[in-house]
Amino acid sequence: MFILSGVHCPLSIRSDLYGGDVKALLHFEGANGGTNFDDELGNVWTRRNSAVLTTANAMVGNTSLNCLNGIRSSITPGGLLDISGNGNYCIEVKFRAPVMAGLNQVLVCFNRTAFESPILRVQVASGQVNFQTIGVGDAGVNIYHPTSILANTVNTLCIQRRGADIYDVFVNGVIFSTSSYVGTNYSNSSHTHCYIGTDVFTWNGYQSNQAQGLVDEVRITKNFRYSASYTPETGPFVL
Repeated sequence: MFILSGVHCPLSIRSDLYGGDVKALLHFEGANGGTNFDDELGNVWTRRNSAVLTTANAMVGNTSLNCLNGIRSSITPGGLLDISGNGNYCIEVKFRAPVMAGLNQVLVCFNRTAFESPILRVQVASGQVNFQTIGVGDAGVNIYHPTSILANTVNTLCIQRRGADIYDVFVNGVIFSTSSYVGTNYSNSSHTHCYIGTDVFTWNGYQSNQAQGLVDEVRITKNFRYSASYTPETGPFVL
């Protein structure tokens, strides 16, 4: 905190060019074992199963989100989280896991309905960041960043849709882009059910793709942010 003309102002007063487009901003700060997941935008997130805050290996600040404290643990906002509109969006997250190989680890996903299969998700698959959308007939965007991320390391990951048909994946600020996709892409439809920590796919009662580590600093923006490689914020994401 600092004082300006007698008014207490949070440090997050630092300017964010896209602050007006941010729909969710979570820092996962609290007590060890805590279940309050504060969001600067006022969204009220609740846990599914046993997601908790943990001090062990926390990435930014004192605690991070641990989704491994129980099978298929995640958090979701009480209301809908709308990133529909002009078709552009950006999802950023910090992630640290002890193991990377051979696992599909969903970090953030959006569903059409509360328990339908995800149609937009950010996941780590065999150590590579995967940006996936599912359109009509399960066809859509499926992009892997060519750089593998390291286990037991803080990684800043980002995916975004930029303009008409450009899809970007960033690993620690390094961009990989494509303008190629098949079928229907996720752009301006109102698929607004968001989950952090796993996907929520209950087809035939099946649900999997648990994040096998810690999640921190999630920022979801209803616009694209970057047009080239960039230097990620090392501290908390700002609004």
